[in-house]
Amino acid sequence: MVAAPTKFHYDDSMRVFIAFAYITFPIVTAAKESPRLLFPFAVEEARRQGLEKDPRIIEQIDGLLYQAYIEKTLRESKRDFQPSEDVLRAAYEREPMIRIRYLLLRSEHKTLVEEVKKTLKSGTDFKDLVLKYSQDESAKWAGDLDFRGVNGFPEDIYATAIKLKMKEVSAPMEKEGAFHFIQLLDKKSYTEAPATYVEYLRARIRKENEERFLSETLSRLKKRDSRGD
Repeated sequence: MVAAPTKFHYDDSMRVFIAFAYITFPIVTAAKESPRLLFPFAVEEARRQGLEKDPRIIEQIDGLLYQAYIEKTLRESKRDFQPSEDVLRAAYEREPMIRIRYLLLRSEHKTLVEEVKKTLKSGTDFKDLVLKYSQDESAKWAGDLDFRGVNGFPEDIYATAIKLKMKEVSAPMEKEGAFHFIQLLDKKSYTEAPATYVEYLRARIRKENEERFLSETLSRLKKRDSRGD
């Protein structure tokens, strides 16, 4: 969602504060009395103690107001934020499910990195190199990580793999104290992709559409307020 403003201005926050307190504050119950009956007294006691002036409480009330505004704005817009089938298919083509083979060497073993690069150039099968050299747990299954989508890999690993040609091996990528070699083994077509991944993309695009609409709406309101309309 669009990042919440740090401060909202409103007149009387009593009703919102009561709703917030009911959800958030523990309620001490007396014998034979319902917590719901004691709730107003607990809220009044919280106000007597000045809790409504606590910056942390104010921030959480603002968060509730922000979330309520977002939900109301989206609901009243009556827009369909779901992506069309064409948009969804295009998104999948950009970020398909891929299958890679993976070889990891810890950074202190730079001589092995050079050895792997040299052996690769000689035409040795990358699978054999993974079985011989990889220091990752995936070496147990020859570095084959099976099919995953963009949400199943670290961002830079996926970004590197998706640019490779089929069976091509990447140059070693150094990150987090290790060198990473990646081979692209296969891609699933849109019609072959599991429904769970397609739904992940659909939900992400819907969220992006909602955020774009909210950003445009809030920008218009900000301009209106700056003009004093």
